[in-house]
Amino acid sequence: MKTEAGTKWRGGTSSFLPFAGLRKLKSRQQVLILAALCLSLLWGLVRWLPAAPGSMLVIRTANDMEVQWHTAVETGDVLVFHWIHSVEHIPWQETFEVTAENTLMLTESRFAGFGAGIPHENQGGVRVEDGWVILDNIQREIKQYDWIHSHTALPEIWLNGKVMLQGADLPHHQPLTLTIEER
Repeated sequence: MKTEAGTKWRGGTSSFLPFAGLRKLKSRQQVLILAALCLSLLWGLVRWLPAAPGSMLVIRTANDMEVQWHTAVETGDVLVFHWIHSVEHIPWQETFEVTAENTLMLTESRFAGFGAGIPHENQGGVRVEDGWVILDNIQREIKQYDWIHSHTALPEIWLNGKVMLQGADLPHHQPLTLTIEER
C-alpha cells in the first residue's frame, strides 16, 4: 500500500516513524545520533530519580520560606560570605564549615580594617596579615544564618573556593535564612 510519502505501511517503513531517516545516514552519524538520544534520555531519568542521601545548603526568604537557592554540600565544605561593611565600607569575610550535624561552624572572620560593629573579642586567635585583621579558631556553631540581603553589602558567597552566588542572584532588601538540611 502506497502513501503520499511514497513508502509502504506493511513490510516497509514510513518517513514519520521514529528513526526512519537514520537509514540514509552513514553508520558513524547513526551511532552519534543514537548516543545523543540515549544520553538525553538518561539525563531525563536522572533528573527524576530521588536525590542521593546527603545535605543541601538552602537559602530561603525568611517571611514566606520560599527557596531562593539550593545546592548539594558535604561535611567539611567551606562557605565564605564576602561582605562590604555598611558603615566602614571595608571588605569583611566570614568563613564557615559544614558540619556532620548539618550546621555551620564559624571558623574565621577577617576584616580589612576595624571600626563600628566589628567584633573585637575572640576566644580563638587574633592576628594581622596582609592588611587583614583575622579572628580565627572561632568554632561557633550556627544552626541557621539569618541576614537582610543587600546587593551592595554582599557581593558574593563562595563555596569551596568558587563563587556560588553573586549578590544580585538573591532578592534585594529581603530577610534571608540559610540552613543545611538533609536531602
